[in-house]
Amino acid sequence: MKDNAESIMKASPVGYVRDAKLRGRLFNPKDTSGLVSSVETGFFVDHEEPLEALAWVRESMDWPLGELFDGHEFILILQARRRSRLRSISAHRSGTS
Repeated sequence: MKDNAESIMKASPVGYVRDAKLRGRLFNPKDTSGLVSSVETGFFVDHEEPLEALAWVRESMDWPLGELFDGHEFILILQARRRSRLRSISAHRSGTS
């Protein structure tokens, strides 16, 4: 994520994602804010419900992405393999996926 987040975000068709600033310990080891993997989007949304869910998750596991500040969103990038079209079509025809 550290190596690819900026280029992935710059390729986004969504302006506030494309222009977001990477924040947190993952991108700046000197960051002491409590952020780990976050982007400052300036896109303010009501975080009440996500923060309630995050508190519930933190009761049972160590949450790796850090805090969620106003005007920020978590960033998580996963590598995925693309299924071949032929395999996808044959799985669809046989009723499996």
